[in-house]
Amino acid sequence: MGLILKRRRSAHPFSLLANSCGAGRNRRFRKFSASLQSLAVLPRPPPPTAAPSSASPQHSTLAPSAPITQRLCNERAEAEDLKFVELAQYVDGSEVGTPTHFVRPMTWNSPFVTVLEKIQRTLEDAEEVEAYVWLDFLAVNHHTTTQQHEVVDYAGLSEYDSKAKMGTTVEIPPPATVFKGLSLAALRGLGETLRAQFGERWNTMTTEEVVKEFVVPRTEARQCRLVDLPEYVAAEAVGRPSYFISHAWKGAFATLFNRVLEFLVSASDETRVWVDVFAVNQHREALHQQNRQDVMAFEDVVEHCVGTIVVVDMARMNPATRAWCVYEWDATIWHHGSDGLQMLMSEEDRVQIVGSIDIEEAQCFHLADKAMILQRVREHHGDAATFNHMLKTSLLLAPLSYRADQQRHRQRSAGTAWEWGAVEAWLDGSHRALCVLAGAGTGKSTICTMLMDHLAAERPRLVVAGHFLKYSDQRRLDPVLAIRSLAHQLASRSAAFRERLFALDPAHVTALVDPESAFRDLLQAPLSQVREPVLILLDALDEADPPEQYLPGFRGNVKACGNKTLQLLTRQLVQLGANVRFVITTRPDAVCSQIKPLLGRIFADSVTLLGPEALRSEAAAEPGAQGTGVLVYHTVAKECAALGDSWGKDHADLSDVYSAYRRVFASALAELNAEDRDGVLALLEALLAAQEPLAESSLQRMGLAGAMPRLPGWGCLFYVAEHHVYLLHKSLSDWLLQESQAEGAVVRGLKVARGHERLGAFLSRHRASPSAYCLKYLLFHLASSGLPDGARRQLDEALLDWSFL
Repeated sequence: MGLILKRRRSAHPFSLLANSCGAGRNRRFRKFSASLQSLAVLPRPPPPTAAPSSASPQHSTLAPSAPITQRLCNERAEAEDLKFVELAQYVDGSEVGTPTHFVRPMTWNSPFVTVLEKIQRTLEDAEEVEAYVWLDFLAVNHHTTTQQHEVVDYAGLSEYDSKAKMGTTVEIPPPATVFKGLSLAALRGLGETLRAQFGERWNTMTTEEVVKEFVVPRTEARQCRLVDLPEYVAAEAVGRPSYFISHAWKGAFATLFNRVLEFLVSASDETRVWVDVFAVNQHREALHQQNRQDVMAFEDVVEHCVGTIVVVDMARMNPATRAWCVYEWDATIWHHGSDGLQMLMSEEDRVQIVGSIDIEEAQCFHLADKAMILQRVREHHGDAATFNHMLKTSLLLAPLSYRADQQRHRQRSAGTAWEWGAVEAWLDGSHRALCVLAGAGTGKSTICTMLMDHLAAERPRLVVAGHFLKYSDQRRLDPVLAIRSLAHQLASRSAAFRERLFALDPAHVTALVDPESAFRDLLQAPLSQVREPVLILLDALDEADPPEQYLPGFRGNVKACGNKTLQLLTRQLVQLGANVRFVITTRPDAVCSQIKPLLGRIFADSVTLLGPEALRSEAAAEPGAQGTGVLVYHTVAKECAALGDSWGKDHADLSDVYSAYRRVFASALAELNAEDRDGVLALLEALLAAQEPLAESSLQRMGLAGAMPRLPGWGCLFYVAEHHVYLLHKSLSDWLLQESQAEGAVVRGLKVARGHERLGAFLSRHRASPSAYCLKYLLFHLASSGLPDGARRQLDEALLDWSFL
C-alpha cells in the first residue's frame, strides 16, 4: 500500500515531482537528500546588534523549510525560471514521474532535516517496487516574477492527488506559531495598554493601524512576535489556543477586542485565543520568510483549536468578501464541523453576509494565495458551490451543536461490535417508525450516534438528520431550535432541500420563532421537494418530560402537553411525506409510562420496537468493550478508580449504577473536611438547579469553581466541555435527587432549592447587563428557590425593573 506523508499544510500548490524509483530508490533518495543538505548548510549571517540570534534567519538543515526554499531552491532555479526539480544538475530527469507519495500538510515550518529524515524512514518501510515522492518546495515554481506559474502548478493538484496511493500517515511537528495563543487575562491587559496610549482614538483604530502604530514599533528592537515580549505578555499566558480569531484588518480593533471578550464571558481567564496581530511576526521586510511562515500556518492553528470566533464589523468591511477570511472559515468547518464556527454579528449582518458568500468572487491580494485557497476548498467540499451552500445554511439556521456528546459516545463505544441487521431489516420494511425502548443508561444515545455514522457510510442515498435531547439543557428542548438543527443537517445532505430553503428570504428565516411556522417553512416545504428516502432520529424523547414526573412517589397532576418535543412529533413531524421515517429512543416510563401506546396511535401501529441488546454483538466484541445491561455502569466502573476492580460486572441494571454512584460519592466525600464538603454540596446544588450547562466563568464568579476538582468522579461523572460543566448521564441527576431525600443519604444536606436561590442571587447582581442565561432564567430560579426573604426581594425588584423585562 502506498503511503501519504502528512504535511502540516501547503503554502503553495501541489504539482508534479517525484524522486527515485525501482529497487534502488532508498539509496538514491539518501544520496539526493545528502546533496540537498550539503547545499543547505549556508553561512549564517551575523545577528543584528539589537536583536538576539534566535530572531535571525537560520540557513541550515535545522532551519524551517521556507528559508531553505528561498536560499536553496529558488535562487538556484531563478535564472532559468524553473522549478528546482527541473534542474538537471541536481535531479536526474529519469527519476521524475507521477507521485505515489505526497508529503502533506505543509512542512515549510518544520526543520528541513526533519522533513528529509521522515521521508527516508517512510520509504524504507514501503513495499512498492516504485515510489515517487512529492515535495512542494522542490516541485513548484515559486518565483515572484512569474506568480502565474504557482497557479498553474496548484491547479494540477487534484489530478495527481487522485493518482496517489493512500495509506499510513507520518506526522511532522506543527509550526511554533500554533502555540502562540494568549490568555484572556493577557488580552485584557493589552487592551488597557492600548487604551492608555491612544485614548479616545482607540475606539476607532483599525486593526491595521494597531499593527503599524503599536505592534511593529514595540517589537522592532527584537524583531519578534508581540506575544514573545514578556513586558507585554507573561510567558505563562502564552500557549496552545482554544480559539482562532478570524477578522478583517480593516475592521475596528476595539470591536474585535470587545466581541471576543463578550463571547468568552463564560470562559476562564486562562482560556487562550490566537490573534494574528500578536501571534504573527509582523516584520515583513526584515523577516519576510518568518512572517510568511506564520501566515501560512493559519490552518495548523485552526486545527489545534476547538473552534473559530469570527468578528464581524460590517460598517467597515464584509469579511465574506475577503478570501483569507473565508479560507479560515473553511479550515474550521473542515477540522471541527460547522458548529466549530462562531459568528459574532447581528441578525441584520447575518442576512447581509448570507447573501454575499461566494468564495470564487472573494478578493485576495496575491493571485497564488487565491488559487491555493480555492484548491483547498475543492479538496474539502468537491467544489466551491457546495462550500458556499454549506456555509450559508450554517449562518442562516444557527443550529445546535451535539459535537461534545457525540465525541464521548464514540470514545466510549470503542471496541463495541455493532449489529445493525435489525435496523437494516426495518429500513427495507414498511413500518414508518423504529423505537429503541429501554431504561436509563442502556446506551440509547450512543446507539443513535453510531447508527448515524453507520448509515452515512453504508446508505449514502438515505438523507439522515438527528436531534439529541438533553434534560439539563433547555436549548435542546426548544422545538424551534430542534427544527433549525434538523433543517441544517437535511440541507447539507440534499440539494433539493437546500434549493427550496435558499429560496426563502433570509430575514424571514431568522425571524421564525413559533414551531408551526418554523416547521412549515424550514422542514415541510423543503422536504416536499426531496424524492430520496429521509430518516429523522429523535434521541432521548423522555428527557423532554417535566422532571418532577420522575421523582420518587410522584402523585401530582401530569402537566398537559409538558413534553414539547413530543408535541412537535405528534402535531407536525408526523405530517411529513411517506418518504420520511423516524427512529426514536426513549425510556419506557416516558409520558408517565404511556409512551409505547402513544407512539402506536401516532404512527397507526406502524412501529417496530427494539431493545439495545438487539443492536450489539457480544460474541464479536473486542477486548475492553463495554458489557451489557445498563452501559453507563461500565463507564463508571471503568473510569472511576474509587470503585476498585471488584466492582466489575458483565451485566448490570439500574440499581447497580446507583450503587456505583453511592460508592464513588461516599469514598470521595469521606476524604473532605467540613468546609470542602460544604463547597462540593453547594456546587452540586447549582449544577442540579441549572437549566443549561453552567459556564466555568460563572462558577468562578459564584465562588464555586474551586470545588470542581473535588466533585466525586471528576473527569467522569462530571466533566468540562467547551467551557461548561456537564453531568455524565441523566441517571446521575436522578440518583442525586432521590438520594438527597433518602434516610442516611450519602449527600445529606443537598437541597436543589438552595441552588436556585444561589443562582438567582448571582444573576440578580448582573441584571443591569444581563447574559442570555440571565434573561431566560433569572425569574425561574428566584421563583423556584422557595422564596426566602432575599429571593423574594430580588424577584420583586426584577418584576419592577421594566428595562430588564
